[in-house]
Amino acid sequence: MDGWAVKRLIRLRGGVERLEVVRGRRFRIRRQDRKCLVCCAGNVEDEDHFIEGCTALIEQRSRMWRRIEDVMKCRHKIGRIRAMTEEERVDWVLGTDFDVGHWKFMQLQKAVIQGIKELWNGRGRTGLVDATM
Repeated sequence: MDGWAVKRLIRLRGGVERLEVVRGRRFRIRRQDRKCLVCCAGNVEDEDHFIEGCTALIEQRSRMWRRIEDVMKCRHKIGRIRAMTEEERVDWVLGTDFDVGHWKFMQLQKAVIQGIKELWNGRGRTGLVDATM
């Protein structure tokens, strides 16, 4: 697995990835003012926004979910994921309780890690943020 992308996933799970919500905490910026510099839609850039909400990362997000669906191959489970709220999907992606066997768990982890890598790289393409952090 890609160590750099695994680190991103772990930092997202721990709430310490270098998103604006975390950076702003360091500089005592009010939470509501820690806006996403990637899509500039006026939303706070937190884990939920990064994984599910940022409009500048639609293509990367779609690829991640297609990979996840390819691994799942079970319409019932895919339907359950699609029915989740945005926040529930983020929790599912960042969690480790995929409710599948070991082999599928490993495949899902790879799909999520690849998706996080693509989201992070897409975030850096704007030139406003440093994707190498």
